[in-house]
Parts: sequence; structure tokens; C-alpha cells
Amino acid sequence: MVRLQPEPEDLQALATLKNRLSGRPALMPGIALACAAAMTVLLPSSALSQDTAYTQGRLDRLQRQIADLSSKLEQLRVQDQQLQQRLEAMRAKFEARLERLEKGNAPVKGKPR
Repeated sequence: MVRLQPEPEDLQALATLKNRLSGRPALMPGIALACAAAMTVLLPSSALSQDTAYTQGRLDRLQRQIADLSSKLEQLRVQDQQLQQRLEAMRAKFEARLERLEKGNAPVKGKPR
């Protein structure tokens, strides 16, 4: 029995396609059907069931990784927004202090030498 293994480039292409379509769940059933049809034609039935289980497990792991990375990305976006707000607040305070210094209204902290 000949068992066909997908090439690494094919797996990479599949992963890239999955990433592109992750925001469009309505398209996934059609792609899954096309993949299943292709596997039915290319693989013997025993290899098909083994490869289908392997592929499904791998896709499940990839989906979990995508969910984890999406969560981390959202956390980083929130942190970035908070840092932007802090930076803007600091910039406003420094501009106000500089304006007071330029007008000569700054308090004197000691004798000039």
C-alpha cells in the first residue's frame, strides 16, 4: 500500500489559507468539503482515515493556537492603548510646564549663582 504524505509546502499553503479565511467562517465548510473530496481521490481508504484523523487533530491544535494568539493580540492592543494614553498625558503635562517656564511663572527653587 502506498501512503501519500502532503508536502511541507502544501501544509504551509493550507495554514496560510486557514489564516486568511479565519475571519470568514461561512467559507470554511466549502473548503473542508473540497479537501475531503481531494483526499478521497488521492488516498486509499485506510490511509484516508489515518490522515483524516491526523489532519483533524492538527487543525484542532492550530485553531487553539490561533485563539491563544488572538487573545494575546487583544491584550497587547489594550496595553498599547493604555501606553498611548499615558504618553499623551505626560506630553500634556510637559507642555504645560514648558509654557509656564517660558512665561516666567515658574517657582524659583533656589538662588541662582
